[in-house]
Amino acid sequence: MIFKRKWCIIATRKERIKIKLINFFKKKPYTLLTFYWLFQIIWYSLLVRFPGFADGYIMVEFNSVDAMIPFCEWFILPYVLWYPFILFTNVLLAKNGTKKEYMYLAIMTIAGMLVCLITNTICPTEIARDPNLLENLGRSNILTKLTAFIYACDDPPRVVFPSMHVYGSVVLAAALIRSRNVKGYVKISGTVLAVLICLSTVFVKQHSIIDLVAAVILFAILHTVYIIVEKIKGAR
Repeated sequence: MIFKRKWCIIATRKERIKIKLINFFKKKPYTLLTFYWLFQIIWYSLLVRFPGFADGYIMVEFNSVDAMIPFCEWFILPYVLWYPFILFTNVLLAKNGTKKEYMYLAIMTIAGMLVCLITNTICPTEIARDPNLLENLGRSNILTKLTAFIYACDDPPRVVFPSMHVYGSVVLAAALIRSRNVKGYVKISGTVLAVLICLSTVFVKQHSIIDLVAAVILFAILHTVYIIVEKIKGAR
């Protein structure tokens, strides 16, 4: 009897959440663009396993600038925070942002990620990371173990140019900064986190500095195009 009551309570809560979500998406249908991430995950997962239209993966070699950047396991923390950062920003702007603010986030995310995916479908890339990097460090701690786990899940790192970690982080920070309803400390925290995530890609050797720079340039181009189109629409 007690089990039945608990099940009824859980079922009722689930039904309430379902109704709230349905009403939310009816009120703000444009936020359904968030589900693009499902498409992103599927396409990315396929590219990691299959080299698109190419015969194999193009190796991105570490250069002299990368050689000057030491490995630092502390940066694995902001690296993995990329995922909750995406969720937090999307939920925050979907709930508190205006349609215009959310559409900037959605359009910039989708446009940039599609460029990265299409690029890697035509010219699939892979990073030439040292397979003995962690073993040669001479130290072991919880952060190096976390890094080893990430390496195991992403071995070898593929779909690296441009870096989606970097591009996505810059877009998230820009979207927070552009939002009038986001508090100042959230904008500052988001910007700092975005910078740390970008740096983390090269400090944990998941990307080359070339991947980072390419992602920033991609953002600059798409952001400029977005602003120009926005001004043209406004003039009309």
